[in-house]
Amino acid sequence: MHPVFYYLMPYMLIGIVGMALGNRKVPPQEQQQRWVKLVSYLCIIVGVKICILAEGYWFVAFAILLILTILVEVVKVALQNPLPFAAYGQIGLLYLLLVTGFLSFAFRLPSAVILTGYFVVVTFDGFSQISGQLFGKTPFFTHISPAKTREGFIGGACFGLTAALLAKTWLDYAWWQALATGLASVVLALTGDLAASYYKRLHHVKDFGKVLPGQGGITDRFDSFLWVGAGYGYFGWLFM
Repeated sequence: MHPVFYYLMPYMLIGIVGMALGNRKVPPQEQQQRWVKLVSYLCIIVGVKICILAEGYWFVAFAILLILTILVEVVKVALQNPLPFAAYGQIGLLYLLLVTGFLSFAFRLPSAVILTGYFVVVTFDGFSQISGQLFGKTPFFTHISPAKTREGFIGGACFGLTAALLAKTWLDYAWWQALATGLASVVLALTGDLAASYYKRLHHVKDFGKVLPGQGGITDRFDSFLWVGAGYGYFGWLFM
């Protein structure tokens, strides 16, 4: 079994305990929604990691499907509450840049690097939410995403950096290289999350869709990974 699954287990346990503690002061219905979101999130994580590690072009196929699905969701949201047409020129250019970088990430980089990017992203995302639920008090980018807190970001970033350091197990990196990779990944993940939230805010919608239980749409779940993957794709020479 790949080491990432052994590392995933304690993270999952910490996440479950954190969720249980964070649920003590919320209504039963919200507790149930949080648990559904956590369980579906863990299933997605395991599935994507298997896809990355599988032989052949499984992750390439996943990347293409992901890009097309995100395009459908983005267009669907735009049609609900359209912006001035000129705004979509800039949005389209940004999407094209992200797609180009992400496809380079999927086609060119070794699975060990792809796995590292995803491992850092999901750790950062998951523990940002749990840290925010447990300790969140100070607003952070609330004009874009009202639920975000500084404490949530710090907690997620700390766990994300530990994930990058653990990735040294399968990457031949010095500790400072792993840390630099983790920092870059955390910044890109936050940027992707905020960009998606800002797009939804502009169009007055809560989620990109309802296809994933407790998660919203595909874009809601993979916005950070899209940005991190694109960043790795453009700067992939650093990993070669």
